[in-house]
Amino acid sequence: MYALKPKGVFAHKRVFSNPRAVARMTRMLDALGVREADVPRVDLADLDRIIELSGATEEIAASDVIRGGHGRIRQGHLKQAHDPVIVFNTFVWNESDGLPPPRKYANPLAARLQNLFCGVGEDFAFSRRELLTPNAPHYVCQGGWGIHTLGGCVHKCDYCGQGFIVNVMLDLDEFCEHLAAMFVRRPQQLLYRYDLFSDILAFEPEYGASETLANCFAEHGKYLLLYTRSGNVRFLADLPHRKNVLINWTLSMETQARVIERDSPSLDARIEAMRFCQEHGYVVRAGFSPIIPVAGWRR
Repeated sequence: MYALKPKGVFAHKRVFSNPRAVARMTRMLDALGVREADVPRVDLADLDRIIELSGATEEIAASDVIRGGHGRIRQGHLKQAHDPVIVFNTFVWNESDGLPPPRKYANPLAARLQNLFCGVGEDFAFSRRELLTPNAPHYVCQGGWGIHTLGGCVHKCDYCGQGFIVNVMLDLDEFCEHLAAMFVRRPQQLLYRYDLFSDILAFEPEYGASETLANCFAEHGKYLLLYTRSGNVRFLADLPHRKNVLINWTLSMETQARVIERDSPSLDARIEAMRFCQEHGYVVRAGFSPIIPVAGWRR
């Protein structure tokens, strides 16, 4: 894992009914240097104090900020220097076991955390392109599908709205069971992107998602696309089923990486990570993000 110093660490009470989830959390806490005894067990009643600590308060959700961020709070508004709050959680796969959201938050980050506390299942776990735009014409390419077990990121990119709070779903074995059922329902979909809600490699190998999902995808003849800008790749040298794992790096020019994508690896570090993974048998890809003009860019 990255060397993180989160502003606070919490665990939803339902985590403790799942021994495998607790074991995964313990590994991550050890890497963070946090004792389990010091992690508050929380539920909806604790939501406001977590939001307050994270900084995702209603005060920053001004209408001009939300409009300017297309419904998001962009991290560049506050330039927060601290790492986000981390919340350990599990899915609620049975929709009838979830709770209705009791409040309406103007801040989308607070609203998302409330939904996660009330309980989410496949509605959070899968992003299905054709369901997001059901009236759109047929796509030339196969609809893009994403999978998610995290919400929130530790890279402090100014244009992003995934900061403040990182929610970590710990029940990855159950997640893979639902993935397997999705593979059966959708045999034509071969590739799934993981993850647009976070950068999974920042939490590995202690989280264990890369290995758990690689096993699942290989068993069903599908392909997992790790979507990242991270340089934390050494552990991938020992990952099984590399033929079923592709890795895509977002590449940005050095000024953008240093100034706008704060706490992100440099361009050189990303290219070195690509070289390392290709050397160890992975198919690697590069995504080139738009260049954002900065002061003096013409010069």
